[in-house]
Amino acid sequence: MAKTNKESQKSISNILEKSDIFHYFYSSIGLIIAVGLILVFRKIAGNLTEPRLVYFDEGIYQLFRHVASSTTDFIAETTSFLGSTIFIIPLLIVAVFFLIKNHFRRGAFILAFSTISTVLINSALKSVFIRDRPELTDYHLLWQDYSFPSGHTMSATVFYCVLGYLVVNFEKNPTLKIVYSFFFFLVTISVAMSRVALGLHYFSDVVAAMAIGGFWAIWNIYIIKIIYRTK
Repeated sequence: MAKTNKESQKSISNILEKSDIFHYFYSSIGLIIAVGLILVFRKIAGNLTEPRLVYFDEGIYQLFRHVASSTTDFIAETTSFLGSTIFIIPLLIVAVFFLIKNHFRRGAFILAFSTISTVLINSALKSVFIRDRPELTDYHLLWQDYSFPSGHTMSATVFYCVLGYLVVNFEKNPTLKIVYSFFFFLVTISVAMSRVALGLHYFSDVVAAMAIGGFWAIWNIYIIKIIYRTK
């Protein structure tokens, strides 16, 4: 019996050691990706007036506007709405209540903090870079603030990434984990592309927004991992 207990304890110890190894491995990858994303943002932000980027942005912008129609604009408007504050905030409130009800209070706090802080960070970045939006479209009367980085894209990236992480970890079914991960990823990409499709942002606006948003999301997810690992 004593031998069995020792073997059991040794087995548990091995599992914990392997868990620590995987934890630090995935955490290291996450930090490396976060650094890479901030470098992408820095690269784009430092070359907004560089001719090659300007021509590339203009080419992508014209391509989207060339294929635009009432149908594509309707789809883009609907998709873009998923990244708007008036959609995300009510969804955030529902998610926070759900998480609190299921005893994920700290996770709920981080989700709320990351989402609200993203709006403030985006506003500050727009004021710093002061990049005008693309040539006027039918939507210019609704959106008169600056273009870089895209607020809808940045908010969607942070909110859906952090929410997706919490949902995936809350879900026990491996298949549903994959489905949820793909869903939140698809929503984020769709919001980003919809902003270009509507002619409200250049391609570099949304790429930079996804980069800085991804960076901020990873750090908040990392905080969640630390909190629940040391709880």
